[in-house]
Amino acid sequence: MGGGTGRKFDVGPGGRESRARSWCFGVSVPRPFRFGWVLRAVVVGAVLATAAVTPAVGASVAVAAPLAVVPPVSGTSTQAELTAADETAASALAYKTRRPVLVTDLTTETSLTWAQPDGTYKSTVSLTPERVREDSGRWADIDLTMERKSDGSIGPRVSARPLRLSGARSTETDTLVTLGAGDERTDLGWRGDLPDPVLVDNRATYQEVKPGVDLVIEARSAGYEYSLIAKNAQGAANVASVSMPWRTGGLTPTPLAGGGIELRAASGASAVVPAAQMWDARVSPASGEPAHREAVPMSTTAGASGTDLVLTPDPAFFQDPQLIYPVTIDPPVNLTPAYDAFVQNTISSTDMSGDVELKLGYNDDADGGCGSGCTARSFLSFHFMDSYKGASVVSAELFLWNSHSWSCTATQWEAWRTSYVTYSARWGSQPTWAEKDGTSTGTKGYSGCGAGWVSASVKNTFQHTFDVGDSTTNIGLRATSESNHNGWKRFNSSEASSNRPYVTLTWNRKPNVPGNLSVDSCYSACSSPAVVRSGAPQLSATVSDPDAGTLRAEYEVYDNARTTVKAKSGTAVTGVTSGSARAWRVVPVSGASLPDATYQWRVRGCDSYTCGDYSAWFTFTVNTQDPSLPAVSGSPYAEKSTGTWNGGPGQAGSFTFGPNGSADVSEYVYSLNSGSPVTIPAGASQTELLTPNQQQVSTDLTGFASGNVVNTRSTSLGHNSPTSLQVVPGTTATPESTKGDTRAVLGSEYVMALGMQAGKRYTITGWIYVPAATGLNPTEQRGLRIVAINQHNGVYSETQSARPTAVDGWQKLSVTMSIPTGATQAFIRLYNGFAASTNKAVYWDDLSVREIVGSSTTQSITPAKDGLNVLQVQSRNSAGATSDPKVYQFLVAPSSDTWAWNLDEATGTTAGSVPNTRPATFSPSGVTWTSPGRVGAAAVSLTGAGDVSTSSPVLNTTAAAGFTVAAWVRVNGSGDWQTAVSQDGTQTSMFRLGYRADRDLNGDGVLDPAWCFTVKAGDSAGSASSAACTTDYVVPGDWVSLVGVYDKPNGKVELYVNGTPDIGGSYAEAAAGTAWSATGAFAIGRAWQSAAPADRWDGDLDHVYAVQQVWPDSKINQHALQ
Repeated sequence: MGGGTGRKFDVGPGGRESRARSWCFGVSVPRPFRFGWVLRAVVVGAVLATAAVTPAVGASVAVAAPLAVVPPVSGTSTQAELTAADETAASALAYKTRRPVLVTDLTTETSLTWAQPDGTYKSTVSLTPERVREDSGRWADIDLTMERKSDGSIGPRVSARPLRLSGARSTETDTLVTLGAGDERTDLGWRGDLPDPVLVDNRATYQEVKPGVDLVIEARSAGYEYSLIAKNAQGAANVASVSMPWRTGGLTPTPLAGGGIELRAASGASAVVPAAQMWDARVSPASGEPAHREAVPMSTTAGASGTDLVLTPDPAFFQDPQLIYPVTIDPPVNLTPAYDAFVQNTISSTDMSGDVELKLGYNDDADGGCGSGCTARSFLSFHFMDSYKGASVVSAELFLWNSHSWSCTATQWEAWRTSYVTYSARWGSQPTWAEKDGTSTGTKGYSGCGAGWVSASVKNTFQHTFDVGDSTTNIGLRATSESNHNGWKRFNSSEASSNRPYVTLTWNRKPNVPGNLSVDSCYSACSSPAVVRSGAPQLSATVSDPDAGTLRAEYEVYDNARTTVKAKSGTAVTGVTSGSARAWRVVPVSGASLPDATYQWRVRGCDSYTCGDYSAWFTFTVNTQDPSLPAVSGSPYAEKSTGTWNGGPGQAGSFTFGPNGSADVSEYVYSLNSGSPVTIPAGASQTELLTPNQQQVSTDLTGFASGNVVNTRSTSLGHNSPTSLQVVPGTTATPESTKGDTRAVLGSEYVMALGMQAGKRYTITGWIYVPAATGLNPTEQRGLRIVAINQHNGVYSETQSARPTAVDGWQKLSVTMSIPTGATQAFIRLYNGFAASTNKAVYWDDLSVREIVGSSTTQSITPAKDGLNVLQVQSRNSAGATSDPKVYQFLVAPSSDTWAWNLDEATGTTAGSVPNTRPATFSPSGVTWTSPGRVGAAAVSLTGAGDVSTSSPVLNTTAAAGFTVAAWVRVNGSGDWQTAVSQDGTQTSMFRLGYRADRDLNGDGVLDPAWCFTVKAGDSAGSASSAACTTDYVVPGDWVSLVGVYDKPNGKVELYVNGTPDIGGSYAEAAAGTAWSATGAFAIGRAWQSAAPADRWDGDLDHVYAVQQVWPDSKINQHALQ
């Protein structure tokens, strides 16, 4: 306290309780705005020109120097470098960049919230506004610097509430300061002339409003302070009673017990004006407390223009011969819902919630009026906590500005959880002190330990609130020893002009129960209980988090009795965005696949701190012996269970589909790696029935008929030749053509056409081109299809092909027709399907009609990627019924210039390569197998003391094409260097792909943990190097895809983390130095430095690649999406 203290008068935006919603600790709630006001009168003499001023009866007294005008320090907000609008975007960016991200949608006048890299959120919350949203929507920090407005009034540059002060004026009006607007506007008046004020920082001083009296208005973040400064004895003689015009608008003043006044709005918002106090300028140097203080009666009366607020100091106060001017008369204000206050054993009835200070400890300073001992404690209450029920508090720290301490001796004080605390708190009526939480010896505010921030943990207090679902968190502060004056401390309260209390709260909520459980490889029944045809099915579930963080999915598979674990993912499935699904293919604890039996699985989501509850159980049965499925074999691509790698990307394989004992199979439908399904006839095709002209329209229109269309031989567009059949609807309107029954005909209609015969099966194929101008929405359902029709016993039956899925490109269509024995007609239509006169053209080419004999088919299929490929094949009978898919998995060897170490052996001390020309051997110690891996059955786990290396080089590091290396990596912790993949020279590694923590990548003077691809310029330890590095996705414990590219043709070193930016990955590049030949071992889990192993990996590694070319984006993303 002291002569320079005061209170503020706060109201809602525009003077009204807005319907806008605000964010408090992450919960959207209607926040009542604060209402109230402050008067501070400094009395020294003179006549006050208010409604009534009664001179004081006083003796001759000493007079202190006039008060200095000290600019306050306004609250400031932390400007985050990275921002995102909502929690989902902020959490994803924080996870990726490993930096806090400000969630702009959660910013309020009193709080800022950041998404943290570990998935938690951190909120900094104040009790008074620190920023305001401008009309543009931008948040601006409070700037209370006073300025003259265009209308002649005075006001701060940026304030949370409308605040206007009068400029120079005469006595025609009594308005001094206006706060708020509308029904909840309040005016504090001054009866008398006002000079043009002097503006300094946040203060406006009206000099000599009466002889010897200055009037000062000081802007605050949500209101203002009002002070009268009597500069001499003349002013002091005129303030024994002070009446001020007070227009409260829609706020109704009501007296309170103990001398205070409550203002309440119809909206329910309220303010409490506790009983006023006054004190003179005597201050104890030991305690910093006013030495002479007493209460001032306060009341309201009817004034000339409404209500007057009347303060009536006790005349005896001014009779004290020890009195030192100035004297401060101070009616403090407390406003709901936020609350803080101190209680003191020598202040029995006064509510101190409007004071600018909080206090704690013991004070025995006789000069400060505490000769018999004064003991103080403080309380703070944070509201709107109920929506955080169930959250976990990672940390909660209360920060207080310690403005004064008895001494610099570090003396312990405590933060407690208390019961609910409100304006009725007094020394004799304290809330219950329920549980001691944090302690602190922070001590500031004395000579040699200047004022500053101190803090104490309030984690348990907030956790209790969240556990029980309370709406308020109530904190008590007290000295550990209340008999030792070294524990006496004073802190700024929420009413102070700057450095107000705040809490930093880091919180987390456990992930939700996963949903959308599914299993692949299922037969007709895919929901629980499902039947699957694979002993290594892929499980999938959507994991999510109330905090929108990045998660880990943990799958576990049990036997049907739920007593024995058969497979579990452990920590293999990491980096899952909240609200998304990440599948996991079952890797059994023993064996390559689960035997035929019934199993149950479940899944849960985990964040960095805790795991959520498990899902419900999902039951599935493995049945790999279903005889209704087609038989599938491949060459050279043998089934995965053989363990052989064959062929390569772009190399076709021959796959045979058989009926597996079924008597009626007319077609097979297959898809590779979940691509578009392809339908082919079952059996061996025979001689072509179409003429060469019908196949490619090579000479004329012979062999084609028309039905409501105009057929034309096109010479400008063809599939494998320059010509094709153009089919355009005719212009004659008939009932059929109007409905889109427009088609070309192969041969003739309503006959046994093209030499087809009853009792036989035929496959009809053709390529169709649909211009964009035509579109894919024909009038007729059969439009843009091949339709095969037959008549049997007077009934027509038709079989339709699929419809094309794209325009401006050729697509193959096919259909198989079984002609019944005894049928009399069979013919084929090529449908346009658009109505007459629409001029919609369709083109057909490379047509074929062949008889099919038998039910087994051999098909050429070309895999586009290496590694695991999945072929699914279904059989279809003559009635159109389709079987469940047969799953055929096979392993495709990398390209001839590629080596892969899949690290799936799980046993032994050798990691085989594909092709198996560069096996890698474990070091004697420091490396083991771990299961499951990030991709597949296993990975290698290294302790920082081992590695896996080949006996000869793998890459030609000087090749003109450059090279690429890739690996899935998981680092356990930090370290200067950890190398996942390298190749040795004589003295040093030519390149290193891995982790570094020796570079300042963002220029803040702090070394950053980073993923890097580093290339040395020469074979010596001191050679210069080029490094492409990024701090993105450096997450200990999470699997990360790293791809390093030495792009020699373009002179670049490139690094990709979790794929290309197109799929959310990160990219970095650097200029490449001169290539040199590294002819030593290819190493997994270490580098080579000064002719010795170095920078060994501490963590796990999986699926390593070395490629003698620059990988295209598709291969980089393929690695990241495994």
